[in-house]
Amino acid sequence: MSKVNKSNETYKLAQKEHIILSKEAMVKNFNIHQGKNLYWTDDTNVELPIIIHEGDNFPLKTIPEVFKEVVKKTPHAVSMKVKRKKNHKDSKESYIEWTWKQYHKEVTSFAAALIKLGTKERAVVNIIGFNAPEWAIAFFGTIFANCIVSGVYTTNTQEACFYQADHSEAEILVVENEEHLKKYITIIDKLPNVRGIIVYDDDASKLREKYSDKKNIILGWAEFLGLSEDYNEKKKLKKAVLTRVEKQRPGNCCNIVYTSGTTGPPKGVMLSHDNMLYNMSLTLRQLQTEIGWSDDGSERVVSYLPLSHSAAQCTDLLLPMIGHSALIFAKPDALQGSLVETLKDVRPTLFFAVPRVWEKFEEKLKEIGDKSGSFAQSLSGWAKDKAYRHYKSLQTHLREGETKPEDPSIQYFIAKHVILNRIKSAMGLDQARIYAFAAAPMNKRTQEYFGSLDMPPLSIFGMTESSGAVTTWSWSRLKMFTCGEPIKGIKFKIDKPDEKGIGEICMKGRCMFLGYYKNAQATQDMYDDQGYIHSGDLGSLHDGFLEITGRIKELIITAGGENIAPIQIEHVFQEQCPMCANIMVVGDDRKFLSAIITLKCVVDIKNNKPSHILSEECKIHIRNLVKNGENLKTIEDAINNPDIKKYIQDCIDVTNSKAISRAQHIRKWIIVPDDFSICGGELTPSLKMKRKVIEAKYQNDIDQLYNEGKL
Repeated sequence: MSKVNKSNETYKLAQKEHIILSKEAMVKNFNIHQGKNLYWTDDTNVELPIIIHEGDNFPLKTIPEVFKEVVKKTPHAVSMKVKRKKNHKDSKESYIEWTWKQYHKEVTSFAAALIKLGTKERAVVNIIGFNAPEWAIAFFGTIFANCIVSGVYTTNTQEACFYQADHSEAEILVVENEEHLKKYITIIDKLPNVRGIIVYDDDASKLREKYSDKKNIILGWAEFLGLSEDYNEKKKLKKAVLTRVEKQRPGNCCNIVYTSGTTGPPKGVMLSHDNMLYNMSLTLRQLQTEIGWSDDGSERVVSYLPLSHSAAQCTDLLLPMIGHSALIFAKPDALQGSLVETLKDVRPTLFFAVPRVWEKFEEKLKEIGDKSGSFAQSLSGWAKDKAYRHYKSLQTHLREGETKPEDPSIQYFIAKHVILNRIKSAMGLDQARIYAFAAAPMNKRTQEYFGSLDMPPLSIFGMTESSGAVTTWSWSRLKMFTCGEPIKGIKFKIDKPDEKGIGEICMKGRCMFLGYYKNAQATQDMYDDQGYIHSGDLGSLHDGFLEITGRIKELIITAGGENIAPIQIEHVFQEQCPMCANIMVVGDDRKFLSAIITLKCVVDIKNNKPSHILSEECKIHIRNLVKNGENLKTIEDAINNPDIKKYIQDCIDVTNSKAISRAQHIRKWIIVPDDFSICGGELTPSLKMKRKVIEAKYQNDIDQLYNEGKL
């Protein structure tokens, strides 16, 4: 065996940083990278050092080890449940439950079935479908088999599904139903590594008949798990799973999360057991400190955000495992309206949502409020004022020029228990002790609105590459409209800060990703020589609180050489204009800024495609703005109405008045008839704007804005 050169700088750094790594892996890592690299790899088979700093007391474990610990401690506690018909004869749906012992049994059965099919160790399994117990079982079962799991967005096109399966060299595909099976079945011959497609929520026998030329590759869920029950090989398979579990090490890659790709092809983010467990251990510690999170099984989490996203994997799969809580799956049409029904059924103790979900709640609540009588509106307004003043009074740190109101404690207590708790109960959120959001920025108006309802949504910063959240919050240290403070165990630095302290946010710690799969250059670009990953986000640390300014890749550089972060301008406009669904500021290499604006509209619940019919919230605003406004029903009606145009310009004027320089003024704008959407290609699966796509789509309109002559 090769020897490690102890005079090597990387080895010295390893000793200084208290790195834990087997000698074999250390030698392998040095040989592959010629002793130059300590922090990253682009190979799933390379085990990197685990850097443990002083005071870090979280043990090194694998996911199967932690899973077995919860089974041993609470074998009969509910691990997960879902509301569905127990069989095709049932007319009504009811909750079906899995105890931790049952969950573990099906996870090991899945792992054994993979082995029975001949799936190699370190092979990749792709999973696509709406959140379900089967998704979770496949996730952990893949890891138990010492394979690598990789979730696929349900909104992915056939081309995107092929790219991920091909790039990851997937051997097994787990799909929800025929809708997703069709994305693979016609291109399966181009995926030579695939040895089986498992369908978990459809009739596999009928699908085999329909796709008879591919029938040998299609298996139903029960049929697949049944492979582990082969009488002649049951003991052998059980032993094989145990062997694969015991071979795993905390530093091994076990998950590849593909980014949603705002600027190019998705990148495969490689995460190890330790990456994910360490990150969630930090989060759990904070939950235990701040809200007394219990490990007795009484905590409840609702699963509805895409499990292919790292945020949902953290809250829905890992947190219930390490926090010993119950996971309840929402219905597939959760984001089309049924989520509140599930929340009222379950009454979760933690509620996490992306900003768009909070905004939809806001729209619906305001719509209900506008239909209430004047007395009810007055009473609600009084209660919201007291709650918001209470929320603001909790702040320990204020912005320049901001004043702290006196806490209206008695009035707040009355407002909370007489009025606001009823609203929370109607939403199914009366037992939630923390409300949070991440994945994208939320406008201040929405944050203030829910703060006034006694449900202040706390912003958390993190990224797939950091395995999840890397900032946290505390009621003893609170500053509104920030992402909280760096979580203990993660080091932050602001790279190349300007005079306002704004620069690139960089992070370092045990939960930073291993690297991008098969993409050494992109990985190398992320890491600096001190082991910090460069997030690509612009921000600052003031009073210890992280504030996000924008993305470096989204910076607009005008013809005059001004660097402008568009997201701040966009948020200010949305705060002024409740009718606005989306706004994108443009102006790269132009003399001034312009904006593309969309209005809120009715969305088709079947395919999430935006229509041209104005939303109810829009109609309410229009009735207040325009004479005979009830006659305006479509986006085209609004676009051509002079009163609406004046209203939009007024909102633009207010936005410009809040800008720090004239270079940040929006000089021209256009309303386009189609709202941005995933199916339209303007948004990623995580609802981030694809700015280059949008700019290309409306290039002619943009050019016309700049060619209309002088202002």
